[in-house]
Amino acid sequence: MKPSQSPGRSWRMILVVPLIISVVIFAVFITKQTSRALAGSPDRTWLTTFQNPGRETTPPKNEGDNITLYLPLIHRGAGEDDAPSPTAVTTPSPLGTLVWDARLDQRGATLMSAEVAPGQGYWRLIEARWYDVAESQGKHHIFVEMLDETGNRKTGVPILVEWTTGAATIHTEAKPGEEWATNYGMFDVAPSYSARPDDGVPADSVGAMGLGSIAQPKYKEHTSYGLTWQWTVVQDPSSTTTATPTQGATPVATATETAPATTVPDATATPTRTLVSTVPPTPTSTPIPTQSATPSPSPTAMPTPTLTPTAAGLLFPMAEVGECMQDGSGTRFRGYVTLNGERVAGYSVVWSHERNGRWATNPQVSRENPLGYYEHIIGPPQGDWYAWIVDVEDSGRRISATASFRIEGGCNVRQVDFVGG
Repeated sequence: MKPSQSPGRSWRMILVVPLIISVVIFAVFITKQTSRALAGSPDRTWLTTFQNPGRETTPPKNEGDNITLYLPLIHRGAGEDDAPSPTAVTTPSPLGTLVWDARLDQRGATLMSAEVAPGQGYWRLIEARWYDVAESQGKHHIFVEMLDETGNRKTGVPILVEWTTGAATIHTEAKPGEEWATNYGMFDVAPSYSARPDDGVPADSVGAMGLGSIAQPKYKEHTSYGLTWQWTVVQDPSSTTTATPTQGATPVATATETAPATTVPDATATPTRTLVSTVPPTPTSTPIPTQSATPSPSPTAMPTPTLTPTAAGLLFPMAEVGECMQDGSGTRFRGYVTLNGERVAGYSVVWSHERNGRWATNPQVSRENPLGYYEHIIGPPQGDWYAWIVDVEDSGRRISATASFRIEGGCNVRQVDFVGG
């Protein structure tokens, strides 16, 4: 008679049989998935290979060093398979790089950008520089250059210069061999002046300019500005190019940036542009504190002038000196240059503390607007002064009578006119 089986053995059989069935089913599943992967089945999404822990990171020497895990396929929703891949769009900036002298910020200069629409042309500021006392070499001007789309000088463009109490328009000229197409003299401290092209189309504008230095902003030290505009057409967004990735490639999002303004890193570095002086550099006159009023470029009527004796053989044999006037502004002398009964531009007026002495500053050239007008800011505020016209192309030879005058007491302005013909 066979002994009866124990209850414990029966329970063990009940637990082991399902376990064996589960292992067989799992093995069949793994075998089927491996076959699909090796056959390049489309149901295979991707695989990840894990190295066994504790092994070196060098490539395995045999197949048993890796464990291969296949993840289940997740189908996309209806219609997604046919959807086009995202398009990476590159939008070129309509603006180029602006060269902006960092010292302009220290001087408080401002840039007002023009409002333009796609496809519209406008005058874009591409370079703005500031010249300190040494770099200006006695000049105190806003120098302007205008370029067409190809980078060539554009002549005949009107430039509007505005200040606290008035405005004037100058025009760009060919001026072969010269650095700038036109310029305008400043006579008050910043932030008195602004400048922009004024031919009826949109244009960037630069403001808050004027005399003075970074160390002495309220003194009328001779400093200058150099501004360059170029004709630019804003690109129409519809003309931007697109790059479409190939099917299945992962698109990379790209950010479109507007080119930032490039600042000059070193405030003491010599600017790219240089101001060409027609005479050797001369000492800078003593700065004069600013006053509340701003000088106007159009001189006021003066009393009957006294005449300086004529000098034979000179192009301008007569110098007329008016009475000393007071207008609450800086100390200066101003006037007109007249030849053969007409006011003329392009003649250089200099001054000194001594008769026929060393020039105190570089010449001031009689202007085209107002025609024949010139003006010198001088110092010290009191004393005996002398002024005359020179031919800068002939070693600074004097070509006019010498005007002698004195500023003292409460006056600060002298009218000095030169007459020839």
